[in-house]
This record gives sequence, structure tokens and C-alpha cells, in this order.
Amino acid sequence: MVTRFSYRAKRAIRLAFAASWMALAAAGSAVAADFDHGLTTYLLGRYNDAFDIWRDLAEAGDKEAQFGFGLLYEQGRGVSRDLPTAAAWYRRAAEQGSMRAQTQIAGMYARGHGVTEDWRQAIAWWLRAEAQGSMRAKFHLGQAYQYGSGVELDLDKAVQWYDESAALGYRPAALLIVEINRQREAEEAAAAPPAEPGSGGLVDVEAPRADGQAPSVIHESLAALEGQGASPLIALGDASAQPLEESHRVYLASYRGIQLAGEGWQGMADANADLLGGLVAAVALIDLGREKGIVYRLQAGPLAGITNANALCYKLNQRQIPCIVVKP
Repeated sequence: MVTRFSYRAKRAIRLAFAASWMALAAAGSAVAADFDHGLTTYLLGRYNDAFDIWRDLAEAGDKEAQFGFGLLYEQGRGVSRDLPTAAAWYRRAAEQGSMRAQTQIAGMYARGHGVTEDWRQAIAWWLRAEAQGSMRAKFHLGQAYQYGSGVELDLDKAVQWYDESAALGYRPAALLIVEINRQREAEEAAAAPPAEPGSGGLVDVEAPRADGQAPSVIHESLAALEGQGASPLIALGDASAQPLEESHRVYLASYRGIQLAGEGWQGMADANADLLGGLVAAVALIDLGREKGIVYRLQAGPLAGITNANALCYKLNQRQIPCIVVKP
């Protein structure tokens, strides 16, 4: 049987639907306004206020407020730092489709923060976030392929992900595309016949200073490091350099003086104690000839195998710190 409605009945139904949609829209606007208010207080450094504003929204199921709660607990702002609680809030928001929360929970799984380290989960969440357009998720997928973390190492795929991230405006991705291209060029050059003596090994030197003096910090590629052969290490501090010479380690930068290398290491170690704490630092003194001069290559370790060394470089690169794995 087909039910027929009169004009007045149809009009009443339309008015009822309109009223429902208006109520929903008003409720959504109110929630959005409350979240934005909490975000504003967060950005102003009023973390306790942000916590109070987001609490009811998060507990009621608002995904963006749940993401905000995760941020507060991860950073220990307005509350005591609690990584498991942060991960739990991120996951609740991520499961509801919050792109930012999906990116964050992926990073938690990659680092083993608040959850057991699980690269399968990390990759899965980054893929969900990048499908929504997250430039950071695309960047991290590029890093995963560049270092073979959770996936098979594939520089072509790494460049593809970096390219997508860079196209959305994420500058670190563009820089790493340049670095990979330089790495490939350096590897090709290393495979070629040996260069004439005195050609040097620097592939990425900072621009000369205004006073004409050589720059204090130099960044080199893995090919450049390998091309100079083994060199005895000089420990920075009281520790022995022998454990580094016999194990995997990471190269961080080259300096024009051993004191500069020590200062550079101290700054990095203090700012990244969770990653570099407990490692020994040393330098290799290298004479690159009259044109290039002497450099001191800063290295840190020892690290138990290539997997641990790659993982450390991955985490340091996440913090925009150049890093190259050096084999024993």
C-alpha cells in the first residue's frame, strides 16, 4: 500500500527535518567553538584551561578534543606526562577518523612511546592519515622506506612519499629528496674509478662565511665517509673510543676543530638525552688536503647492529638532525 501525504503533512515533515538539521548544526558549531577555544588557550600556554575545556568534550566522544587530550598527556602540559594515557586518547580519536590523531598514534607505535613498539601498526595508521591528506604522515612513510623501518628499504618509494609531502608544503620532505639524490650521486661516484689525489671527499659543504673563513660545520655523505677509509677515533671525554671502532655507530657532522665537535656533541646530547644518553662520542681526524683542510668527524655509539643504528638515525631525522650509519 502506498501512503499518500497531503500538502500540509508534507510541509510539516519538511519543517521537522529542517528543525532537526538546524539543531544538529547548532550543536556541532557549539562543539567546534569549544574545541577552538581550548586550542586557543593551549597555544597561549594556558594548559590547565585547555584541559578543563577539552575534558567534557573528550569524555563525550569528540575526536578533536580527544586528540588535544592526547597532546597534553604526551607533552606533560597541564597534567603529569603520561605516555600510555596519551596513546589511549590518540587511539580513541584516531579510530573515529581524526587525521592528526592517526599521525600521532603512528609515531607512538614507531617510537614505542606509551605502547609496545609495533611498526606494522605505525605504517597502518600513517597510511590511514595520509589517505586524508596528512603531509606529515606522507613524510614519515618516506622515512620508513628510506631506512627500511617496518617495510623493505626502497629509496624510490621513499622519494615518492617525500614528493607527495613536499607538494603539500612540508619543507623537510623536499630537503630529504635532495639528500637522497645526493646520496645516489655520491654512491655512483664511489663506484667509479678512483679520483685524482687531492680531489677531496666533501659533498655538502656549508656556504663560506662572510669573513672568508671556512665554515665550522660540514655535512658529508656516506659515500664520502667510506671513500676516506678507516681512521682511528679520538674519544671525547674520559671514555675509550675502542667500543665505537668495533661496532656500528652513527655519524652526525664534521667540524673544523675538536673543541667545536665537543660543543656540538654536548648540545645534541643534552637536547636529545632520550636517544643519545649513554652513548660514547668520538671524532675521526681527517686531512682532506690543502683545499679542504682538516675536519673532525663526530660519531656516537656503540650500537648493537645495523637495525639499531638505522632506528636511531630514523628517530634523529624525525627531529631534523642529520644522521648516517657507519659500519665497523
